[in-house]
Amino acid sequence: RKHSRCSVAMATSDSASSLEAWLSLIVDAFTVVIGLMASLELLSPTRLPQLLRDALQFGKVRPAGRAWTAVQLLELPKQHFWHFYLAGLACCACLLWAASWPAGWLGGCLAAPLGLPDVSAAPWLSFTPLVLQACQMLRRLLECRLVSVYSSGSINLLHYGLGYGFYCCVVWSLLLRLPEYRISLAQAIAHSAVHALLAWGQFKAAQTLAALRKDGKGAVIHRKHLLPQGHLFRYLSSPHYNLEMLIYLNLFCLVSGSGGGGGGLLFHLLLFVLVNQSASALLSHAWYRRQFGSSFPADRRALIPFVL
Repeated sequence: RKHSRCSVAMATSDSASSLEAWLSLIVDAFTVVIGLMASLELLSPTRLPQLLRDALQFGKVRPAGRAWTAVQLLELPKQHFWHFYLAGLACCACLLWAASWPAGWLGGCLAAPLGLPDVSAAPWLSFTPLVLQACQMLRRLLECRLVSVYSSGSINLLHYGLGYGFYCCVVWSLLLRLPEYRISLAQAIAHSAVHALLAWGQFKAAQTLAALRKDGKGAVIHRKHLLPQGHLFRYLSSPHYNLEMLIYLNLFCLVSGSGGGGGGLLFHLLLFVLVNQSASALLSHAWYRRQFGSSFPADRRALIPFVL
């Protein structure tokens, strides 16, 4: 019986490793494509076919009066961003349940096929990365529903599908190595404090952007794009993108520094975040400069305050 359990565990581990390798390749492919497309859009936008520009751009950075392409048939309102976070939280709950009770009906459906380890006996501090990610998704969900005021901009189904895939993959990658984490109380407190500080900054950025479209009583009066001022917007055009990168860098540092084996899939997801959010920050910065011209603060940067 013991030999049988070991065989099942080894088969599950092999299945998880194979799935993780394939997902890493897919994530890397999207990272490279987005990086190349964004670079071409920034350096020579006329060389990028409109079909690819529609696949890359969303929201305000999309030019008015753009030529029609088939991608525009597959677009959704930008406010649907909150679906990603709800799906990520649901995925977190289901996978955590399956990994905590692998002998249960949900464990039987998900644990073995996805290679999830049994986390029922894992030290409670090992759950810190998963808790931080759950807090991030919950906060963003509440921000989208209660704080943000969206324009009439749209996103295409590629962005929509990537959002679902990204948050589910992050949760799965954190659970996959959870029993290996050896997180001290000092590590948990330090990284949680950094996460809280970055999350507060992102929340303040969301508040600042929403306030541009509200009156003094909090009622929405328009959905135009105005030039944000104050807080981190004094230094960066879109600080919420920069803070997103730092949030996932902090998460990766916690995992890789506590026996997470270099992070596995999480490392590739981090690279995706860095490239995707950098591209969004640079494209947004370029749009603000074109839109507001001489009114745009000369010392405001896209990625690094006072530098770039």
